[in-house]
Amino acid sequence: MINDISVSPTGLMIASASSDETVRLWRINNTNEDTESLNLKFNSAPVKSVDFSCDSRLIVTGSDDKTVKIVNVNDRKVMANLNSHTNWVKSVRFSHDARLIASSSDDKTVKLWDVNTKTLLYTFTGVHNGVVNAVRFHTDNSLIATACFDKKIRLFDVRSKQLVQVYDQHKKSVTSLAFHPNGNYLSSTSYDEGINIYDLRNGAILFTLSGHDGPTTCVNFSKYGDYFSTGGADGLVIIWKSNLNLASQFYDLPADNQMSVRPSSGCSSVVKRHIDNEVSYNKGNGNDNISISEDLSKVFEKMVFQLELVTK
Repeated sequence: MINDISVSPTGLMIASASSDETVRLWRINNTNEDTESLNLKFNSAPVKSVDFSCDSRLIVTGSDDKTVKIVNVNDRKVMANLNSHTNWVKSVRFSHDARLIASSSDDKTVKLWDVNTKTLLYTFTGVHNGVVNAVRFHTDNSLIATACFDKKIRLFDVRSKQLVQVYDQHKKSVTSLAFHPNGNYLSSTSYDEGINIYDLRNGAILFTLSGHDGPTTCVNFSKYGDYFSTGGADGLVIIWKSNLNLASQFYDLPADNQMSVRPSSGCSSVVKRHIDNEVSYNKGNGNDNISISEDLSKVFEKMVFQLELVTK
């Protein structure tokens, strides 16, 4: 069973983590020939998570053998074997500048690692009341978000190591998370079958989407955040038009704009902020246009929010 997949930021390789205790590197080509792949066996238990660094030179893996490993892609050698978790490692992610690694585990902890020194920096312990299913870095690396079996999503400030936000709207275990590329929104999936969208600046839930028949298991935004996709236990991938932008407006997606397709592999990649030179759209059913000055005010609101986090 494939547990996780990551596309290199260069777009030339894919890494997959498997229950057969291996990581496989796939080289993407534009020909009709069979895709080349290389099988890497470094673990003694199923590999649950894998992620590329922003320069595509490294991958990090998390496994049921309780280890986090940093692997050099070029020579396929393990650069660091990080041992600190006391139970299965569920999720690993590089920060978007590849300076840090965050890992989550069945031991109810989240750990921050320094990539350069290969050492443990901090352990978030005594906060989660269950298995931590997923961990993700904010797009500016200032926050990490965790998805927990205790039905809660928690946001921690990376510098102060303090808990800054908690969301408890899900009725069952939270399975996956994704930050919108502009950093203002967060999406989550859960065993309660719902998909939640949160406004991080207001600390409030914007909307709950329903579309899957069964638990929702994964979510990811497109490069510029205008679309996002969700996967579920029903074997479907649903692609949604997000309509999330700098004006902090969110619209319910009409049912006829959903597209169900056969199951496909998800991926994670380094994303860049994208701000259009002009932003103009209709609000609600009227014809009120949002001006650029109002958009700038929202940008300043975000800056104030981030300064408040640093102050706290």
